[in-house]
Amino acid sequence: MSNFNQFFDVTTWFGAAPDESGNPMRYLNATLSNMYVKFEEYEDTADCYTISYNANGGVVSPKTVLVEKGYVLDSLPTTTRENYVFNGWNVNGVSIKLPITIYSNLNITANWSKDLSLIEFNQ
Repeated sequence: MSNFNQFFDVTTWFGAAPDESGNPMRYLNATLSNMYVKFEEYEDTADCYTISYNANGGVVSPKTVLVEKGYVLDSLPTTTRENYVFNGWNVNGVSIKLPITIYSNLNITANWSKDLSLIEFNQ
């Protein structure tokens, strides 16, 4: 954090328009001393990639994650879908084998099958 010990006279309007005489209805006069300014580091996202999770009719959280190039994905989120059995995650129809090192954006989709144990047969 950088600091500087200079004095600043601040006169500013805020909140409301002038009254009929042209005077501000509210104003602030302040002298700020020992002001501290924090300079945030610029976060370069050029070497970052997005992992997107498509629950394919189910529910998943998070839906997207931003990771740095070379990130090792070693776990996947849990997803649910009513009346379906989760068969795993896939990319372009191919099951995922962990760990995966990330070097590009990645779209991961949930694979489901109908829960046949819920089917009732009439006799």
